[in-house]
Amino acid sequence: MKKLAVIVCGWHYPDYFYEQFPSQKIPSDWKVDYFCISHRNPKFAIGEKNITKNSDGGVFKKLDYFFYKNIATINSIEKYGWKYRQKPNSMGDWGVFNQWIEDYDYKDYDMFLLAGDDNIVIDDELLNKVLGNKLEFFWSNGDVGNYKTSKVKYDNDWLVLANNTPPTGRGMLRGSFDFIKPKIFDMLGGKFDFSGCDMEARLDNTVTPTNHFESVSMSWNNQCVEFMKFIERNNLYPKIRFLSDKYRMSSFCIEGERGLFSNINVDFGYREGVKNLKNLNLLDKFIKED
Repeated sequence: MKKLAVIVCGWHYPDYFYEQFPSQKIPSDWKVDYFCISHRNPKFAIGEKNITKNSDGGVFKKLDYFFYKNIATINSIEKYGWKYRQKPNSMGDWGVFNQWIEDYDYKDYDMFLLAGDDNIVIDDELLNKVLGNKLEFFWSNGDVGNYKTSKVKYDNDWLVLANNTPPTGRGMLRGSFDFIKPKIFDMLGGKFDFSGCDMEARLDNTVTPTNHFESVSMSWNNQCVEFMKFIERNNLYPKIRFLSDKYRMSSFCIEGERGLFSNINVDFGYREGVKNLKNLNLLDKFIKED
């Protein structure tokens, strides 16, 4: 059996995410292990979003309300099949992989999905299609110095498969929902490079940041910079593929920003893409009235 490790940074704790994701369909020759690397106790997420059923904001606020109307607990997360591990709030996004390898050997797995828990997966065939090589097409973003999005026929010769394409003319990955093959970690020496990241500023912080330009947020973005340097040095960008030509969304998953779908600091097709999903009735179960 091949094995996928789903490694999620536990911070926002929408109960729907933790209950729904393990119900994904998977190929018969794959096994999936689910890990929540927690950076704060779920109790701190209760009431934080302050979203009501009648909040203004159209489809985006409706998604927020659906996603956060119930908050998970440690007990419910473990009941749904996740292995829960509390770790220091020292590094975000891909940093949970570095914390995960403190307890596990990445060489025991054939693929990884690294994600935040503020992503709403809207297609229960996601893992089946990715693990089973059943995608018909995906997107390329060209190469370093010539970032240009194009739809290409699917092949299995990728090393990173990200949910969303970077903004037009840019190449940096967002680091919020990425399938990664273990060859990347072999080449990295087993973990991500966090040079230049402030690893102490948020250690005791249990509140979700709202300022996109605060110094710690900008510092943590250096993980993406270092990863892109690695990609460029090894000429790997042509091995990166995307599930969408839009930012923060695909037909499989919509990504939150600081936890919320209604937060839109950068657009680049996000609004249009989500509204298209709504018009295709693919969001009905999330935005229908109770």
